[in-house]
Amino acid sequence: MGKGRNYPSRLELILGIITFGFALLMSSAVLSQYVSPAYFVFFQWVGLGFPFLLIVNLLMLIFWVVRKKYWFFLPLIALLSNFFYYPRIYQLPFSCRSMQDSLSDIIVASYNVHSFQLDYGGSSLANIAELMDEKHVQVLCLQEVPGDFDKKTLVEAFRFMPYIASTQTVEGSSNIIILSAFPIISNQAISFPERANCAMTANLDINGKPIQIFTCHLQTTNWNQMKSSYGVEHDYGMSFWHLTDIESIVRRNYQYRASQADSIGRLIGESKQPVIVCGDFNDTPISYTYRKMKGDLADSFMESGKGYTYTYRYLHKLFRIDYLFYSPENLKANYYESPEVEYSDHKPIIIGLVWVN
Repeated sequence: MGKGRNYPSRLELILGIITFGFALLMSSAVLSQYVSPAYFVFFQWVGLGFPFLLIVNLLMLIFWVVRKKYWFFLPLIALLSNFFYYPRIYQLPFSCRSMQDSLSDIIVASYNVHSFQLDYGGSSLANIAELMDEKHVQVLCLQEVPGDFDKKTLVEAFRFMPYIASTQTVEGSSNIIILSAFPIISNQAISFPERANCAMTANLDINGKPIQIFTCHLQTTNWNQMKSSYGVEHDYGMSFWHLTDIESIVRRNYQYRASQADSIGRLIGESKQPVIVCGDFNDTPISYTYRKMKGDLADSFMESGKGYTYTYRYLHKLFRIDYLFYSPENLKANYYESPEVEYSDHKPIIIGLVWVN
C-alpha cells in the first residue's frame, strides 16, 4: 500500500493561520500610502505598527525556513511586498559621501526644538545655535518655537543667519521659524482651520537663484499626552473605555494630518520655483502623509543618507517622522546628517544641496 499523505499537524496548522494573519496585515501596509484616513483609518494603524509587523514576519520566515515548511512563502511575500519601504529607513553605509568630503551650494537644516527645553532642564538654544554654526548651516527651519519667544534673542543666537521669518500671527500654536544667511524676499504663514498646527512658505534669493521653502509642523498623534492622561506607563489595568478614547483621538489626528498634508501638497505642486520641503510631519515613511508631502520630490535621506535612520528619539528609536525633500530637477543632495544630540525629543536633519542646472 502507498504511504498516506503528510497532512500538517494541528499545531502547525494553527501556527500557519497565525503566520497568514500577520503576513496579510504586513502586506496591507502598502495601502496606508494611498487610502486617506478621511475615509478609512485602519491602514494608518497598520503603517504605525509596521516595525512590529516587520520583526514578526522576519521571525516567522526564519522559523518556517528552519523547519523546511512551505508556510515560509507567506512572510516572504509580505516582506517583499513592502520593498519600497526599506530604502526610506536604511541606506547602505558606503553609498554616500560624508559632510567633510562634500562641497555644497546650500546647507539646510530642519529641527523640531521642543520649545528649546532640554530633558534635564534649562534652555537648549545656545546648544542648537552652536551646532548649526559648527555644521555651517545657511538655512534653518525650526518647529515648536514658543509663541512668545523674542525674535531678537533668536537673531542674536544665530548671528550667522541674520534673516528671519516667523508664523507668529498664527494664534494658539507654537511658532515656525525660518532663519537664513540669504535674503528672505517674502513669506506667508499657512494656518489650518481644523487645528492650531501651522506651516510657512518663504521665498529666498540664493545668490541670485530663487528657492521656495515650505516648512511645517503637522498634527501630532498625541501619544505622550494620552499615556500621561490614562496612566499607560504605570497602570496596566486600562479600561476598554480608555482604549476606545485613545483610538478615537488618534483616528481624528490622523484625519487632521491627512487634511493638512493635502493642503500643503497642493501648494507645493503649484510652485513655479525649485522647492525645499521640510518639517515635523508626525508620520512614518509608510503613510498617506509621507506620499502627499513628498509627491515628485526627492527624499534627501534616500538620495544621500547612510545606515539606519530615525528622527524621534523616544519609542525605542523606531520612528522617522521628520523629513527634508527637494526638487530633483534643480537640486541634488550630496550629504545627509542627523546628529545624535539631546537638545530636543527629535533629532535635527542637516543636508547639503548642489545645483544641477
